[in-house]
Amino acid sequence: MRESPVDPRSLVQWAEGPPPQQPGFIELRRPMPGVPVRGVLLANDATQVYTHHLDGSSFACIGKENGCPGCGPQSSKRWRAYFPAFCPQSGRLFLVELTPNAVRSCPALLDSNTPRKGRWIILRRRGQKANSPIMAELGEGFRHFRPPEAFDVKDALIRIWRMSVIILPPPGRPPASC
Repeated sequence: MRESPVDPRSLVQWAEGPPPQQPGFIELRRPMPGVPVRGVLLANDATQVYTHHLDGSSFACIGKENGCPGCGPQSSKRWRAYFPAFCPQSGRLFLVELTPNAVRSCPALLDSNTPRKGRWIILRRRGQKANSPIMAELGEGFRHFRPPEAFDVKDALIRIWRMSVIILPPPGRPPASC
């Protein structure tokens, strides 16, 4: 059988322009006692996820069936929501993390009828302990200039949680133990 010639131009991945600029390091900001987190929200919708907290770190739940290390008998799931945000003073992009208490204190954060993009958010601890409940405020829109476009929250969380590659067991087979 004779192979037909292939035009090399059909194999090249041609582009229609430069790729979107990828943000650099995206930090996750949580308020500390006496140190609130302030920023301008870059999206209307939050990314919601269940997490676990073990050994001083939070990480995404991937489900017991996928060998999630946090789905053991002594661990519980925690709901969190994340918004991309921007600090006008420094120009830095970051994530804000919302807890159920933060949303209860400011229901507009997840209300589908409330626009959030371009509005100020302030998160603060209600007490002086590091684990005091988080309270949230949603301020007026930012009028002085146009904030940057939102970055991909899921990509930023995957980097923060160091989950670039996960190898799951084949369906129907339990995960291997370490």
